Amino acid sequence: MARTIRRSPNSGTTTAYSPGEWARRVVATLALGLLFTITASEARAGIAFVKNIGTSASATTGTTIAVTVPAAGVAAGDSIILTLAMGDASGTVSATDSKGNSYSVAADVTNAANVRTVMLAAHNVTALASGDTITVTHPSVTARGLSANEFSGLSPTSPLDQTRTATGSSATPSSGTTAATSEAAELLLGAIGVAGPTSDTFAPGTNYTALTAAGTGIGFRGATSNSGSSVTSLSLSRPSATVANDIMLATVTARAGSGTPTISTPTGWTLVLNTPDSTDHLTTATFWKVAGAAAADPGPYAFTVSS
Repeated sequence: MARTIRRSPNSGTTTAYSPGEWARRVVATLALGLLFTITASEARAGIAFVKNIGTSASATTGTTIAVTVPAAGVAAGDSIILTLAMGDASGTVSATDSKGNSYSVAADVTNAANVRTVMLAAHNVTALASGDTITVTHPSVTARGLSANEFSGLSPTSPLDQTRTATGSSATPSSGTTAATSEAAELLLGAIGVAGPTSDTFAPGTNYTALTAAGTGIGFRGATSNSGSSVTSLSLSRPSATVANDIMLATVTARAGSGTPTISTPTGWTLVLNTPDSTDHLTTATFWKVAGAAAADPGPYAFTVSS
């Protein structure tokens, strides 16, 4: 959530915006190692990446997210791998598509108060045509991103071999070491969910190929307001829709009878810009803060003014 606070001599207003799970200083990452195998007894072509079916992202609160199948469709017998990054809400995540293919959860891991990453898969699928949809249903969250990819050559039955998940806060995330694989040639898939801006860059590890990423941009979260006349402090409550790792921006304007007032902030806020106006005896200051969990950072926030 981002917050804007403006205080005139007799009033103050607060407007809040949310970039979903945007929080540059809290980079919470998750790595998932997935292995899918084809047994020697199954006479199929080698494993191959076919295409990215599509991506989708939303910063509007909801319980579903969908990808529309492109003109090329999805071939019968192939595998569809879905990767979902979302807020850390707990609960069942499932997927369906227009042809009724069966999806199962291959891996699911949560970094509390940051991000949850889920990988789902459907194998030996009934062909999907252009315009069909793949829909993931999940617990209610504000921000989520979905990437759907098509692979060929995977085992049509019991294709999952090993998995490994991990959480952390690092620029070099790792799933850790998996158990030994059962086949000589397997597909290794990794998925990383990050509580950070879409401008964050990503470089795949050695011998890995990057697939298409999905993520959310900045979105409006909520607002609060307050006003005061001849006061030295103005308190603003936390908008009810705010969640951990939202960005709060506060712009406070105060007027004094003479000179230029000084605006001080509550603990945890950082000054972005301070603009005094000695002619009109005004000061405008902008601050930012990363919202904590509601229990630990409930507000209100008191901005003080002194001459």
